[in-house]
Amino acid sequence: DITQEEYLQTKESQNDSQQINKKKRITGEIVSPSTPRLESGLYWGYQVRKADSIRTIIENCPFDDNNREAKYDLVIGTSERGISHDEITEFPHFRHALIVFGGLQGLEKAIERDGSITAEQLFHFYINTCPQQGSRTIRTEEAILISLSCLREKLLTAAIN
Repeated sequence: DITQEEYLQTKESQNDSQQINKKKRITGEIVSPSTPRLESGLYWGYQVRKADSIRTIIENCPFDDNNREAKYDLVIGTSERGISHDEITEFPHFRHALIVFGGLQGLEKAIERDGSITAEQLFHFYINTCPQQGSRTIRTEEAILISLSCLREKLLTAAIN
């Protein structure tokens, strides 16, 4: 067990007549970041991995599928050179989806560096999630939010729980 010797401040809305117990002890246990998703089906943020090449991102799927070969059922590449997300009506059903974002020079540069594979071989869908973006580049942290928000409904519909 790990204990916290300091008390955390609570910021709750209370009527003046109510007293806030500022020394209330909050207990819990430290678990893997995947535990809320695996045990309760709760969204607990996305995972970020670093890979040696774009091919290894897909080949080294981290999921264990009960003695079956772990793999991504749906692999989406994001690029300003992809088709507009509006043109996609639905995704096929999947258990494990992977959305790949490029760096400053885009996915095309990563594919070029790999040298042995094409975007068509890597991705089931190559999507532009911000058509008519109006800027030269979109930062990766912006692209993540934009892409997840515009693909959310289609992904939720196709996901196999």
